Amino acid sequence: MGSSRPFRVLFLFAILWLVWAAILPGVVARARGVYFDSQVEAIAVRNFSEVADDLAAHRTFERTAQNLVRNASAALESELATKDGTKHFDSLYTIVARPPKAPTRNFQVAGFQDNQTTPIFFVHFVAMSALLLWGGHRLRFGTGLKLGGILFVIYEWPNWVRNFWLNTPSYGRKVFSYVHWDIDKVSFLLQEARVLTMTVLVALLWEQRARTVSDYELMARNDTSLPYEVIARSESLTNAFAAWQVDSILLALAFLPWTYFYWLEVNGGGGVGDRRYLVSAVFAHVLWASTWALLSGPLWKGLREWNRAKLALLQSVVETVPGNALSLIQEGNPLNTASVIGAGLAAVISFLLPLASWLK
Repeated sequence: MGSSRPFRVLFLFAILWLVWAAILPGVVARARGVYFDSQVEAIAVRNFSEVADDLAAHRTFERTAQNLVRNASAALESELATKDGTKHFDSLYTIVARPPKAPTRNFQVAGFQDNQTTPIFFVHFVAMSALLLWGGHRLRFGTGLKLGGILFVIYEWPNWVRNFWLNTPSYGRKVFSYVHWDIDKVSFLLQEARVLTMTVLVALLWEQRARTVSDYELMARNDTSLPYEVIARSESLTNAFAAWQVDSILLALAFLPWTYFYWLEVNGGGGVGDRRYLVSAVFAHVLWASTWALLSGPLWKGLREWNRAKLALLQSVVETVPGNALSLIQEGNPLNTASVIGAGLAAVISFLLPLASWLK
């Protein structure tokens, strides 16, 4: 590919993903009457008495708080000129400065308009497309579809359990989203199609990068170069490290939002705390870790081969090379130690960051 062609292709894919992840779901949600939170809330209230009671409690509180402020304001306005004016002012100030505490909201509703997963899907699709475009191998869609289908079942069965079994407040349900089966079946099926797209992209990446690892292994087995010739190719290892850093960043863009979203749902940081999402949060982390391990394969195999060649070179010249030259060979390293440590720490921190929200 020319230097600019991958970017043009990625731009076209970004448009496609914008339609698939945001525009089409929005159009369907609008047509199905689940675009706004209030519309989803009305369906949840109609189907579940617990949600109706929760909403009634909050509306009662809101009316009470409004009446307190209204009464104090009216009293202050009518008696401001009298000796009691200061008393009513203090009453109003107390209500505004220290308002009554609202009852805890036990349920969360989410229509399409402010749904958090819409940008998450889009970012994931774009990041995965970039990884595939710069992967170096043609894609094998047959293998990708088969493996993607298997990943889809493994990744999505917790969502099916949430929608078809543990789907009432008595089972701990606290989230009611427009993509849930009992809220809107069409939006649910459309989301399943988006998740299938996600797992197929992951499967395509796995298959593509597995061939890259195989290429490294084959090259190492068939390499008849002398040790010093292998050492001389250290530039390729430096380039592999740079590519690995880019891959790690793109992969974090693809999975960090998902893991962060799930752990926030579990602990209530982004909503009300729905423990039914725990398995999905773990699965998202496992999928991220396994993909990152596969992307790291070529770098670690290249580094191991380089160290093997370095050891062979030292053994072959230990008696013929002056001490200072031998020391240079021993200390030689195509990768900057600080850069490796920094990149490794960044990868670990990004991986553990979503868990911090759960451990609070």
